[in-house]
Amino acid sequence: MRQFYTYLWLREDGTPYYVGKGSNSRAYDSRRGHRPPKDHSRILLQEHPSEADAFASEVFFIAYYGREDTGTGCLINHTDGGDNPPNATGSKRPDNAARNTKLLKGVPLSPEHRAKLSAAKKGKHPQNWGKKSSAITIAKLRLSHLGKPGRRFVMSDAQKLKLRAARLGKPAPRARAPKSEETKQKLRDARLLQKPHSAEVIEKCRQAALQQWSSGKGHSYGKRIVPKSQGDL
Repeated sequence: MRQFYTYLWLREDGTPYYVGKGSNSRAYDSRRGHRPPKDHSRILLQEHPSEADAFASEVFFIAYYGREDTGTGCLINHTDGGDNPPNATGSKRPDNAARNTKLLKGVPLSPEHRAKLSAAKKGKHPQNWGKKSSAITIAKLRLSHLGKPGRRFVMSDAQKLKLRAARLGKPAPRARAPKSEETKQKLRDARLLQKPHSAEVIEKCRQAALQQWSSGKGHSYGKRIVPKSQGDL
């Protein structure tokens, strides 16, 4: 489970100069021109059970110690903290994730990109692996499916017409493609080159068939036929 925390960077005199929220190694990385202290003993961490709690703690510490740019304290932070806070000019950061999704929609991935994604996910489980949905989540899913057809995708009439137009003059997807004359000739030549079965092989096949019929396992078009004797064959 991902662990979130609030961190403080301290000066040599012990006063904090930056407050942030992070996870993993965020507290020890340089970001946006702000550098952590070289002495890691001057980096304080406070873990939280959720990201929302870490954001709330970040907002509290910035308000408590104050910011230098607003003349209220000793921190070099340019925002009041929290989830996507406004910058120094008062405007919020754009939703880059939504913008990138819109720009990349419909753009095919290159084979190299697909290979990298596959290698990164190989051997890993999804985030909800082994987790059970709560009773509230199950109830919401049931309500969302009420009055709707099954989960099978239902095509509209316009989509059906497009598919019909695209398949006109083409063989059915499961139909066997006709063989070219060259392919047919190759098959004929291959059959001509086949060696005939020897008398020994023919006799072995005959004995195996006789044994099958004598055991009552002989069939013809789904109907059992048991010969009276081997001479009837």
